[in-house]
Amino acid sequence: MKKKFIFFHPHTINKKADRFTYKSAPWQVGVTSKVKITNMELSILSKESEVDNLLKFANERKDDLDFRRIVLIREKKDMSGTVTDIDTELIKVNAKLTASNAILGVLTNSDDVRDETLKKERLDVRRKGLENRREDANVEALVMLEFEMEEIAIRITKTDELIAGLNTRKTEILAG
Repeated sequence: MKKKFIFFHPHTINKKADRFTYKSAPWQVGVTSKVKITNMELSILSKESEVDNLLKFANERKDDLDFRRIVLIREKKDMSGTVTDIDTELIKVNAKLTASNAILGVLTNSDDVRDETLKKERLDVRRKGLENRREDANVEALVMLEFEMEEIAIRITKTDELIAGLNTRKTEILAG
């Protein structure tokens, strides 16, 4: 009878409870019975080749998680750059609005006043749009990035624990 290993890891966020939950997401590796692998259950591994297969898989998984963590860090850095660009544009629009208000105070011709008023209204709409974009970029996207980064950190920790347990088991097999 062929056996399969199944790993369980945190991979979703329970949005109702605003906390991480652990749901099963099986990865089938090696050949043995359906077993939830924990450090205490590694004693079922009796061959060095079984441990090596699991170590290879766990190390590949950790590399994937580390890569994703680096990508998220870069995204967070880029996001702060986007916010800086929006702030710069907002400063320019506010300066133009101030200039437009000063010009309106001096103009006497009705056509010029009307044109400048339309220009001021367009600038005001642009300012409000930029403020909304800045708020959206800061809050929603940053929160989602933080959630994902925390999830990745938990998964890396669990993978490290598994690797440590597998190394211990491999040492036990080689010694005895």
